Amino acid sequence: MTNFVNVRLPDDLLIDPNLSVLVNKLAIDNPKWVFEPRKGGREIHKRTVNFKYHMSEELQKANTAPDGFHFIRSIHVSQDGEQLGVLHVDTMYKRSSDVNWQYGVSSWRVEKSRGARNTTYTTKLDMAIRHAKKMFKPMDNVETYAKAEEAIRSGFHDALRNLMDPIRASRLIKSNVALQAYALAKATGEDVLLSPDLLEIERQLQSESYIRAMGEYFLAHNMVNTHDKQLRVVVALGGNHYLFKDENYELLCLDFDQLPESMKNNVSVMHLMQDNEVVRDVGYRYNDTHFYVYK
Repeated sequence: MTNFVNVRLPDDLLIDPNLSVLVNKLAIDNPKWVFEPRKGGREIHKRTVNFKYHMSEELQKANTAPDGFHFIRSIHVSQDGEQLGVLHVDTMYKRSSDVNWQYGVSSWRVEKSRGARNTTYTTKLDMAIRHAKKMFKPMDNVETYAKAEEAIRSGFHDALRNLMDPIRASRLIKSNVALQAYALAKATGEDVLLSPDLLEIERQLQSESYIRAMGEYFLAHNMVNTHDKQLRVVVALGGNHYLFKDENYELLCLDFDQLPESMKNNVSVMHLMQDNEVVRDVGYRYNDTHFYVYK
């Protein structure tokens, strides 16, 4: 139950009263922000206060959700579909019955060397409000590209490793010793028909799955060696615009029709592929907006 159209909760959830004072203030001041629980986030659904130390009956009642409801103590904030950050509250217990609450503001813009790296904490409401307003801003093109580049390159190398591992780890060959014996027989001209084990290795090597895996290995191996020179990061934005860096490493934002022809063709193919898919002579798709394509 909320009076704010930009605070969206399932019917059985309520914002913890200690968090709602922060959410309500920010919801009024920032009508474009959307406040909602993370979908599928068990850690923020149906959470109640852990009464680790003794609380008075009145205090326990104030921190217990009404029948049929559950409090959430963490809520995600977005604007126009872009994730801005997370707001949450937690308890700071003393050995007495007193309970202090602290506000947490989480954002990729928060950089700390100790503790929660992307979260700043405070016990003061006005300070939490300032932190949120400072940190919760849509990314500009430079920030969008930088974060996309980091994610794409990481996902790209993971995808290539997955393509190479079946061959590199000999997962499709049941016996590495038999494989070496087969290689020796071929090198010395021995007749592999004399050994059932060598015949089985030959059957495995000629199988469709092994041929496909070897092709994927060479594809990935070639891309590992050439991606820095031949591929570029491309980020799809709203309005059919794309971010990328030109040959002089200048960041550009162009309409699809203004893209270089080869990039236009490769981006079109990437839109048809599955996430985390590598395509020969085209590139890599991280997701529906993040691509790594041949120049």
